[in-house]
Amino acid sequence: MEGRKTKGRQKIEMKRIENQDDRLVTFSKRRSGVYKKASELATLCGAEVGVVVFSPSGKPFSYANSSIDSIANRFLNGHRHHHQHHDYDHDKNHDNINDDIMNIDAIDRSRHTIVEAYRQVRIDEMNKKHNELVSKLEVERERGKALQKRMKAKAKEISYHHQQKQLEALEAAAAAAARASYRAGGRLLLRSST
Repeated sequence: MEGRKTKGRQKIEMKRIENQDDRLVTFSKRRSGVYKKASELATLCGAEVGVVVFSPSGKPFSYANSSIDSIANRFLNGHRHHHQHHDYDHDKNHDNINDDIMNIDAIDRSRHTIVEAYRQVRIDEMNKKHNELVSKLEVERERGKALQKRMKAKAKEISYHHQQKQLEALEAAAAAAARASYRAGGRLLLRSST
């Protein structure tokens, strides 16, 4: 049996990966693994699951078995699913309605801040992609213009070479005709002198 080509599955030390390429590959694979586990949790238990992950470069990624916005809003607003019962013990622990109001205000501010930050990151990401596409489009336009110039120059060159070949063919035909005419004229002189 041939030796193994890969190291297979190995336990790695839990510390920051220094090599950026290795770190990005690990991030991508582990993010996929987290999403798979979240999906399994949602499927097996009927849970609503939402995961938000920011890459080392700050790019946001999210997974939700429904909508990440609805799950985030529900979490930040403290709403329970409509099938669950209201937790009266939790309400008894609050001595003061003012504490409840302050908590709701704090949750609303936090929710608004997180949602707005997420939206801003998404907008920035889309703007960056848009600018990259515009830049690529401009590069392609310039390449197209240069290609058209080269094609026109090549067409002129081909036309010139084609005309040159036609001229050479005509000259050759004229020379052949002159030789044939000269030979024919020489034969006529020989016949007439005999």
